Amino acid sequence: MTWLIPDVFPASLPPGAGAWVGLVTADGRLQSRTIGLPDASQVRFQLGSIAKLVTALTVDVLRCQGQLTLADRILPSGPVTLRHLLTHTAGLPDTLQSGSLDVAPSVDACLFPPDRVFSYTNLGFALLGAWLEQQTGEPLADLVWRLVFAPYGMSQARFDRSPWAAAGGLTATGQDVAQLLGGLLRSPAQLAALLATTVNVPSRPGLAAGLGCFRRQRGEVRLVEHEGFIDDSAGVVCLVPEQGWGYAVLTKSWPHRLRHTLDRLEAAWFGQRPATETRLTRLPREDHERYVGEYVNGPRRLRIASRGDTLYLERQGTALPLVRAAPDRLAVAVPLPNKPSDVTVLLDDDGRAFGLYPFGSLRALGRLLG
Repeated sequence: MTWLIPDVFPASLPPGAGAWVGLVTADGRLQSRTIGLPDASQVRFQLGSIAKLVTALTVDVLRCQGQLTLADRILPSGPVTLRHLLTHTAGLPDTLQSGSLDVAPSVDACLFPPDRVFSYTNLGFALLGAWLEQQTGEPLADLVWRLVFAPYGMSQARFDRSPWAAAGGLTATGQDVAQLLGGLLRSPAQLAALLATTVNVPSRPGLAAGLGCFRRQRGEVRLVEHEGFIDDSAGVVCLVPEQGWGYAVLTKSWPHRLRHTLDRLEAAWFGQRPATETRLTRLPREDHERYVGEYVNGPRRLRIASRGDTLYLERQGTALPLVRAAPDRLAVAVPLPNKPSDVTVLLDDDGRAFGLYPFGSLRALGRLLG
């Protein structure tokens, strides 16, 4: 890797828009670049779901102190454990319709038994934060400061005091994030603990969820990361552990998609992604039945229907023809602007579909218990 930040950013930005980009090494070197903001290293960014990584680090410190184990149950009589919450395998929906975060009724909202399949859930981390406060008797914001922010030297980082803080209530400066990356690079045992349990993510080959983080491959390089999106802010923290460095991109009012910017950065560092080719084939009529059904995605409803020789994905009066892309993937047979055309299908033991990615998450899997 060439030790520099490539120039892949827009030449002009709307008022108030900008970003901070930093490269950090295990030995403490920091190279940073500000785009569109004066001294963005001191600007406080909303980091959204990057809070989940900090929550996982807090849990790991308590585990090392002997105060909890990942097998601890959220409810004595229930099957949901800390490990399930940290790896998004608790069977919970993403959010609740009500604002209540009482642990017992929230766990009762499980759509299917834990440990069945990965699906990203903010609710799971919010419940984890509430459980930590119950167990320690300490407000989560204070607990995180004492166990993570202060030891890592993140002097300006803060968790807010909302019920959803553990899922997305983190604000910090670029300098704070540099401290976090450097601290993790110098703590291989703690980083390894976050990756001791991983769960494959449907629809994203090569992506696996660890404890509050994700592991993926970029060519021959292994990356450990978490992204965050909230309001008009988006960011990512990413480690390249085997090479001893990491990077962060923190943005506000960014006019281009964060992942597009990240792909251009990583192409400069690691090379272009290899081209992939998907072979689409007509789905035989006898295979239609396994996919037909209703799927709920939060406030939206999707339906897969079979008419004649064609399978259709239907929503709000629009019907999109489906074809086969792989044994576990369907694809929309017409182009979708700014959206992937393939749909990963979750199949039960009888070979019937019970969920779709990326059109849904556990919110889309209510039909499993039917």
